Amino acid sequence: MTNAGYNVRVFHPADISELFRHIIEIGRLTGKEKKASELVADMKKDIRSIPKVKNKSVFIEVCPQPLIAASDKTFLSSVCEIIGLKNIAVFKDSYPGVNAEWLIRQKPDFILLTGSSEEEFRALHPYIKNAKLLRPSDIDIIVRPGPRITRGMREIYYLAEDAEKKQ
Repeated sequence: MTNAGYNVRVFHPADISELFRHIIEIGRLTGKEKKASELVADMKKDIRSIPKVKNKSVFIEVCPQPLIAASDKTFLSSVCEIIGLKNIAVFKDSYPGVNAEWLIRQKPDFILLTGSSEEEFRALHPYIKNAKLLRPSDIDIIVRPGPRITRGMREIYYLAEDAEKKQ
């Protein structure tokens, strides 16, 4: 694209704060600074209104086979932490491969599925019995950083709350 003369910018936020800065920057680049600032203010307000999960852990599944996690160094982990879920995958790499034995030893309260359905995950990993599976209805709203992330955060919270009630 740059060879064709286009001004190219790449945005890959590591956390929510960086997403907010990127939205403001995109607004500046497109001459829509006021709209971008209003959007960020609305997102912050929405995030403050989302209830928090208390004292629960999560494993964020990116790929079911081989089993790949989103570590504490990822945007998705920061999203989970904001709503009160502590990511058990604390690694130096962002997307480490893990083995089933490690996952079983960690005993997460929840497994957030972003790379498989509940049925697929259970079929591939039948020995993981105690963790409650959370599968958002629209994965894109949580794995693609943007304004819809607040909807995704709210859905993850309610999925966790519903899973706890079923216990």
